[in-house]
Amino acid sequence: MHIVLGSPLDYCNEWYFEEYCKFHLQYCKKLIIFYDDFKRKPLQETLEIASKYNVDFNYIGEEFYETRVWKKVLEKCLTYKSDWVGLLAVDSILSDKFLNSTNELFNSDAQWYGFPIFNFWEDYSHYRIDGVWGAGRNVCLHTFLKVTSLNIDEYSFGDKKIHGSHFPDNLKSKNGCWIKYNPIVSDRESIIIKHMGYVKKDAWKERCIARGNDYGRIDEQFGDVVLQKWEE
Repeated sequence: MHIVLGSPLDYCNEWYFEEYCKFHLQYCKKLIIFYDDFKRKPLQETLEIASKYNVDFNYIGEEFYETRVWKKVLEKCLTYKSDWVGLLAVDSILSDKFLNSTNELFNSDAQWYGFPIFNFWEDYSHYRIDGVWGAGRNVCLHTFLKVTSLNIDEYSFGDKKIHGSHFPDNLKSKNGCWIKYNPIVSDRESIIIKHMGYVKKDAWKERCIARGNDYGRIDEQFGDVVLQKWEE
């Protein structure tokens, strides 16, 4: 099964780039990156990592406009003529059970897959369950789509500068599958997206400053953080 994964990258999540490469190359044939060089050029270390893992490294080259960037990422992914395409943020990986389930998942009739996203907070072992960003079971993120056409014009993303879906809107009507989190079984038996963008202390403040507080007020997002331990 031939799978490629595409992602935007900027200096807010450069620090996680190598972990992203290590994890996703366990099942992907190719990783495709579009770097947001409108804000800043990539670190030399980032370019060395891209070379080390043979990443298809590209540049956004304009002010970041989320849905347009995701369309650009998908268009590049489709040139590889793979069976499946993944679209996922660079600071995200999946829980380990996913790696043992790829044959079952990608040899099915499903046209897309989505997984619950968990926001890990200030370390690698605890995630938020207070509902912020749908943390902990409440929101599923479209992630993989089966390639049935190489015509990029068939895919619609809407038009949002930030917080637009990174998954084509018009594929949601096709036969797909949410992999739901099951709170009855142990965490290690569930497949989730592990969002690591906030495992560094004060990462939220850094992102607010870098992105002009586009993501909201810092004091609102930090109120009453409730965490739960992840066992894997």
